[in-house]
Amino acid sequence: MRFNRFTASPKPAMAMSAAAGNIYYGLWYPIVFEVITLVIGVLFLPETKDRDIQAE
Repeated sequence: MRFNRFTASPKPAMAMSAAAGNIYYGLWYPIVFEVITLVIGVLFLPETKDRDIQAE
């Protein structure tokens, strides 16, 4: 549960913006997080097309 609170927190994005001096620099944090999530989802989630997902 701690992981979900960390990723939803705006603190890393605010820290990145403050360190860089650019208010838009903090947008890289959610963009990179979403790209990582997409890559993991594409690589590791199984394809369910033409598969009976109700069968045990």
